[in-house]
Parts: sequence; C-alpha cells; structure tokens
Amino acid sequence: MLSHYMFQCGVNCTKMKYDLFLCRTYAWLMLAFLLTGCGADPDSGVTVQVSGKVTLDSQPVSEGTIWFSSDRSGAEFNAILESDGTYDLTIPDVYPGESFGIFIGGISPEEGAEDEDGNPLPDSPSPVPAMYQESATSGLTAIIKEDGVHTFDFELTSK
Repeated sequence: MLSHYMFQCGVNCTKMKYDLFLCRTYAWLMLAFLLTGCGADPDSGVTVQVSGKVTLDSQPVSEGTIWFSSDRSGAEFNAILESDGTYDLTIPDVYPGESFGIFIGGISPEEGAEDEDGNPLPDSPSPVPAMYQESATSGLTAIIKEDGVHTFDFELTSK
C-alpha cells in the first residue's frame, strides 16, 4: 500500500505544485485585501467622545437629557444627565470644525404620560428654563475641533 502512494506521488506532483501555487496566490490576495482596508469611506468623519457637566445657577441639573444636534447633517445624539449633572456621549461621523446646537430635554413628563399604575402624571414645571429646551433658542453650541475626547460644560441661568 505504501508503494501505491509513492507511485501516485510521482503522478500527482504536478497537482501538488498547482495546489501550492493556488494557496500562495490566495494568501497574497488576502494580505493585499487586508492591507488596503475593508472599503472604509474616505469621506466619512471620525468618532469623538464628548463629556461634561450641565449646571443651572451653579447647581447640577440632575435629571433630563442633553442633546447635540449637528448643524451639518441634522443628526441628533443624546445622553442622560447623571445626578451630579455630568454626561458622557459618543458621536460618530464628525468632521473637524463641525458645530452642534445644544439643548436640554426630557425634564418634565410628556403630555399624556402615565405612571406604572396607569395614572396620568401631573404637569410639573421644568427646573430648566424653556429657552434651553430647544436648539434654536438655547444659544448653546459645541464645536468639535479634532478627533478624540472633548469636554463641554454648560452653565445655565434661570434669569
């Protein structure tokens, strides 16, 4: 039986060389594909990390959501404010110099909101003045200067 394989080796050596050639070609093609990337769009922006603190009259805004609205694309990104007024947010596809309008929302219950028992939640005045609850009127902006980590603190006033 061993002699049978030895004989076939002489017959199949050409096939083995061909298989080795295909294997090497495949390896080079895969290496070239990996080195050139996986088709990333050269016109896409970078992902940035944004964090900071929101205060009202020097006191942390401990409830609500901070919204970043891109002036370029109109896309909106948000983060829930922590009890100490801090937030942390990742924003994809940002270009250096891109500007964002900022507003604070989600502070008072939405109209028709109910508690867990189905009872309507009472309307309660928001601790944050209405002007800060819309991007067009808040006057708050953030400009991303480069990729990486950015800190934006916002001091709101009730007057």
